[in-house]
Amino acid sequence: MPERDQSATDEVRVARYRARAEELRAVAAKLTSLEARNMVLTTAEDYERMADSIQRVIESHRPQ
Repeated sequence: MPERDQSATDEVRVARYRARAEELRAVAAKLTSLEARNMVLTTAEDYERMADSIQRVIESHRPQ
């Protein structure tokens, strides 16, 4: 796969992961169980970290 196509695919993944993290935070806000809320928020943070990681890879491959 050409590098440009991979970059576009990675940018879509970043957007999906960030959207999923946002959805999970919305779900967590509605939970009454502190334990469940914390678990969902941890998962949201994991999605944000994955998005950040992919974003760093994208930026490192961009021409200077």
